[in-house]
Amino acid sequence: ALAATLPAQEGFYSPAAIREIRITFPTHAWRHILDSLFQATGDEGKLVGDVIIDGHLCRAAGIRYKGYSSYNADEIKNPFNIDLNHTVPGQSHMGYQKIKLSNVIHDPSFIREVLSYEIARKYMPASGAGYVNLYINDTLIGLYTNVEAVDDRFVSRWWPSGGQAFVKGEPATLVYPFGENANLGFSHGPDSAGYMPYYKMESENGWSRLLDLIQRLDSGAAIAEPVLDIDRTLWMHAFNEVVLNLDSYIGYAQNYYLCLDGHGRFSPVIWDLNMSFGSFRESDGSKNFLGITIPKLKKLDPLALMDFAVSPRPLMTRLFESDTLRKMYLAHMRTILDENIRNGWYLERGNEIMDGIDAAVLADTNRFYPYSDFRKNLTVTVGGSGGMKEYPGLQDLMEAHIAWLDGLAGFSGQPVFGPATHTPESPDRGEICTITARVEYASEVMIGFRHATDGIFRKVTMYDDGVHGDSLAGDGVWGAAVTLEGPVLQYYLYAQNDSAGTFSPARAEFEYHTIQATIRPGDVVLNEVL
Repeated sequence: ALAATLPAQEGFYSPAAIREIRITFPTHAWRHILDSLFQATGDEGKLVGDVIIDGHLCRAAGIRYKGYSSYNADEIKNPFNIDLNHTVPGQSHMGYQKIKLSNVIHDPSFIREVLSYEIARKYMPASGAGYVNLYINDTLIGLYTNVEAVDDRFVSRWWPSGGQAFVKGEPATLVYPFGENANLGFSHGPDSAGYMPYYKMESENGWSRLLDLIQRLDSGAAIAEPVLDIDRTLWMHAFNEVVLNLDSYIGYAQNYYLCLDGHGRFSPVIWDLNMSFGSFRESDGSKNFLGITIPKLKKLDPLALMDFAVSPRPLMTRLFESDTLRKMYLAHMRTILDENIRNGWYLERGNEIMDGIDAAVLADTNRFYPYSDFRKNLTVTVGGSGGMKEYPGLQDLMEAHIAWLDGLAGFSGQPVFGPATHTPESPDRGEICTITARVEYASEVMIGFRHATDGIFRKVTMYDDGVHGDSLAGDGVWGAAVTLEGPVLQYYLYAQNDSAGTFSPARAEFEYHTIQATIRPGDVVLNEVL
């Protein structure tokens, strides 16, 4: 399988290195000014100050508070948004112009956000995340999580031919529990102006595109498919459900982006994972819309919204109406669980991250929880006294969640793939290539294929009938013939039965198998030598 992922985050957002940011304001009244600006103007008001990042000076940056539930005027350690190019056009650090620092107010373990983004990046485009020690006027404010902004740089990295429309699911005023917020429901009429209070357009244009998506989604998955990357959407939902990240599309229908790719399809991007692993329990978007307890959270049904939703959730319900898409969604959940949770990787990685930040957590006198809760919260629940909310232990939560999911219909009993093979072994460009795989316990098998990394996967049926290069009819070997139209063929397989579905490779469509065409004279040309 060939990974579609970019190299691991080893730069500015590597969790292995705690970055140092020093802000210098020309006034000692900076807290009062930032409070006043944030309360009066929200995202618009900024206080100018010099910023030194790991010794690199950025002059006259624009600095403001950020956050909805994480900001508090009475606190010293508030979350920050830093625009390095606020007054100096093009000014950046390591190519990044916007720095977003979260104050870890909802996480005694200090690892929820960083660990969650690390898991997400295995399956979809997602931000880098690490840590920063923040000083203001030479005083240590504390240890922050440092999360890569979903901005023009992020978009151009993942969708170099897209980005004409770039939307954030962020209502101007969050209404809960009964508000529709940014749920993509067709509830505000056929005029795009009716949707402007609920979504933030990050690009110059895009409202008509967004309205088109909303209207199509109202008619079902098949109608929405030309304008929605459905597989990427299923991965986002699967991720949120596995790590119990309810402060998302699930709970209040917010905290996500939509980016238009080069094929006119919106692709979702997750955002704001600081309350993952059960930290946010204000709503599950379904029957527990007034709040969900930790015991109920452990048994959260990933299809609960199909039964009841406090407000429409068409980005889930319209897709899950399809038996195949529902099984694909649960297959993605199973993959995330198997590769990160069931095998204990998250505990090993969580301990590793904690080892690296231990001294910085101890030195953070403005942290919101006792240092004694820092390590304990990886395994057990902490809090619940002195006005402190309960925060479930990651291990306790995940072990119970796995046990519950394993008993759900559709979560097990999936087909089993053997190795995929193709003939001829070294096909020429333009030649028909027969792809086969042994699949046990399958009633249907499909192949998705494309001829370029930025292409859309076309899906065709595979057969076990003895006439599609699949050996004998009914022998469990499935086959399909695909013409190799370019220098490379990228493909994945999907199989399902009455119980469940599964992919090969498991991370498809984000990863895929590859067949390379035979290189002939003239295929490779050197047109410049330096």
